[in-house]
Amino acid sequence: MSRIYTERERRQAKGDPRVLAGTFAVKEAVAKMFGTGFREFMPIHVEVLRDPLGKPYVELHEGAAKIAEDLGITKIEVSISDTKDHAMAFAVGEGMPDESSSQWKRNERVRCKGPSKGMGFHP
Repeated sequence: MSRIYTERERRQAKGDPRVLAGTFAVKEAVAKMFGTGFREFMPIHVEVLRDPLGKPYVELHEGAAKIAEDLGITKIEVSISDTKDHAMAFAVGEGMPDESSSQWKRNERVRCKGPSKGMGFHP
């Protein structure tokens, strides 16, 4: 568990497998948002915590922090949903991409234009 969850994550979960599953779902959602999966950082580098009202937020460390910086991501919003047997999460990164970064070039993202296609980044 110490290779996946930080001490603070384990302390907040208090051994509850539903909390740990939700936490891991957020880590995976962040990895997918980066477009890298866990190739360039470890799950422990995405720390998922909850504020006093239970709202989840992330703190990035080491490789995950570097990727966010390279992509120009300055804020990440996350949400967790769970049932008795399943957990899922999503992550949205906000910021201004640095198109000269190696991470940006590696992901080969294309900016879509025009009202019919909407605005956004698509692989």
